[in-house]
Amino acid sequence: MSEASVLPTRRTLAWVALAYLLLIVSLSVPRAVGSSWRSIMSPRDMRSLEGNPVQWEAFLVLRSLRAMSSNEVTEALTEWFSTDEYRATLPTYVAAIASQITGSYVIGITASEVVWWWVGALAVFVLAKSFVGTPTAFCAGLLTCASPIGMGHIGSGHLHTASSLSLSLFVTIAWQLLESDRFGLFEKAILYGSCVYLSSITYTYQWFLAPFFVVVAIIPRVSRGRLLASILGIGVFLTLRWVSYGVLALGGVEVHAHLNDPLRVIQDRLSSLSDTGGQWVAIGSFLTDTVANVVLGTVTSYHPAVVLFAAVGLVGTHDARFLVASGTAIILGFAFGAIYGVPWVLMSGYPFVYMLAAHGMTRASHAVAAHLPLLRERQYASIALLASFTVIVATLTNLDLVGDPTFAMAWWRSWYTPH
Repeated sequence: MSEASVLPTRRTLAWVALAYLLLIVSLSVPRAVGSSWRSIMSPRDMRSLEGNPVQWEAFLVLRSLRAMSSNEVTEALTEWFSTDEYRATLPTYVAAIASQITGSYVIGITASEVVWWWVGALAVFVLAKSFVGTPTAFCAGLLTCASPIGMGHIGSGHLHTASSLSLSLFVTIAWQLLESDRFGLFEKAILYGSCVYLSSITYTYQWFLAPFFVVVAIIPRVSRGRLLASILGIGVFLTLRWVSYGVLALGGVEVHAHLNDPLRVIQDRLSSLSDTGGQWVAIGSFLTDTVANVVLGTVTSYHPAVVLFAAVGLVGTHDARFLVASGTAIILGFAFGAIYGVPWVLMSGYPFVYMLAAHGMTRASHAVAAHLPLLRERQYASIALLASFTVIVATLTNLDLVGDPTFAMAWWRSWYTPH
């Protein structure tokens, strides 16, 4: 790429963090206190918590939240604690702290959502700076701030925004860690495995990190150090998970497999195929339908404008490592979407998709400025065009704020149609 690939300075990071926080707060507060996307799509799912409309799943979060706030293991927690609650441990803990400070569960949950959303967007900016220049990286973070992953859940009270947008934080930490020369092989393995473990108690992103970093350690050229650290790190993660399950069991809390647990979903899918007559025909039909649904669902979930710019960025990428990392992230998003085809899962590759989209916008702005005589001699023409493209795309996914819920309903339809 033509832009300098360096990490941001502390001053730049501080200004970017402030800008992102202001944008996220301005986009989240109207939905948290007004009408969330969930209430637009399915008002029947909504309940009341402290006089505020939340989605019914918020009451599942409350089991863990109340236990953390009171520092007591409740009967409901010991009886019903599942992998669905276990995988949201860190966001729930942040919500518990915020709830104790504010005296409100609703405010605590919303604060946790905003914090994780903000950190996730900032992490996209930092990660992007490893590949592109500051303007492009800044726009990638802005697209994350305006992402439907955040909009789709904010105000619903079940911490999905926090969990979903945590991926970029752990990808960025792991990327910088495995690239660093400050640590030896075993130090990297321990730290990377710990990072994967933390991602597993924020969401199920161990399923993303483990294969992702093995692939990027092999392609486009093999790095034995990164590959060994990635593989050993998986062992560290499994050990830490085993220990944490054991500690919970000693406290009387057994982690039950939730019906949406990835392993359980995969087993159910395979079982349904094996029980079907004409197995190979059924598998062929399943794969054909799944591929079509995943591709269409991915385009709809991101918004066609984002996908278009990402395609431009992908075609115009000359950095082999960025290309491999982005391609791997997109393929993993497709694979996860085939297992559990909800919008936020289909968007599992969002850090790299938004980086590609920002890169595509940068290339498009340079091309437009170069071919228009009025803009050719303007020093900041390309930056102005890049800003314009970013604002337009961000606006298209947030039109519900001005009374047009079309995209919000389309985003959720992939979930509600089969249900």
